[in-house]
Amino acid sequence: MWPGAQAAAPPATIVDSPVEGGVASPDKLQKGDAAVRTVLRATLFVALALTFPGAALGGTSAGQPFPTNLYTVPDATQITGLRVDLAKPDCTTHPSDCADVAVLDTLDGFNIQPRISIPFSGPIDLSTVSSSTVFLVGPGDHVVGINQIVWEPLTNTLHVESDEQLAHDSTYLLVVSNGIHDAAGDPIEATFRHDLNFGQTKDDATKAYRKALLDALPMAMAGGVDPDEIADASLFTTQSIDALSRKIRAQLHATPVTFALGPPGSGPSSLRRRRSPGIVRSGPRRSRRRLCRRLHCSSTPGRSPRLPLARSRLRTTKRLRR
Repeated sequence: MWPGAQAAAPPATIVDSPVEGGVASPDKLQKGDAAVRTVLRATLFVALALTFPGAALGGTSAGQPFPTNLYTVPDATQITGLRVDLAKPDCTTHPSDCADVAVLDTLDGFNIQPRISIPFSGPIDLSTVSSSTVFLVGPGDHVVGINQIVWEPLTNTLHVESDEQLAHDSTYLLVVSNGIHDAAGDPIEATFRHDLNFGQTKDDATKAYRKALLDALPMAMAGGVDPDEIADASLFTTQSIDALSRKIRAQLHATPVTFALGPPGSGPSSLRRRRSPGIVRSGPRRSRRRLCRRLHCSSTPGRSPRLPLARSRLRTTKRLRR
């Protein structure tokens, strides 16, 4: 008996009393306790089945993979029309984690080379995990395999990475087939359809995701898996990698562009240019004569100024030629 069971209310199921003539019989006490334990086990099993719909089914099954559009919300201001919406931890005890999640929640999709996590209800045979049993299907039925397989035994979670970068601003279907076997060698069971329908949620976003996922399941045939062979699946959208440049371009088109160097009304003629004192530019002849008189050079229009040193070298060259 559990501690405090005497103070608890009597069970709803009634069993025969093991008391005979006011004196308890040891054999009947053991039989009575066994009957009570059987009823309690059955009650706990039913409660577990109602709380965790996939747990009542025998065998190993896969849980909700990540990433998934279930962790997004509609956002018309984003290019993809979605925004990541991850659950935040307790910001008082985990402030740095809370700040990281706040940054992730500003993205309009998931990584173009995501790290995929698939939880299982028990151990699996890792030799059955490959690009033929776990893969992605994107636009144009393009199939992307996996690599970097990591198994986390503490949580029975499989971590993989896409074998190549995905297209940005695109929706991908993650497929997990029943080609994956559990530790006993049996194929994992498909429970994701049951989990999607369980409870018949009234949330519009969840209903839209469920319909989009079920409509996308035929895409798995591009990877050689029939929809009936799918044990788990997920639908997610990649982020737009040029979101910032698109926003800048939109702002440029919304406002007129000007290349004025000064305040309004001023033009290039209002800007003063500094001239080097050793350079003769086109201008009044009197100015050229004054400068050349100071530098002892020729002031003939159309000719470059000659300094005294250059003139003496020219004379020396002429004498040598003679």
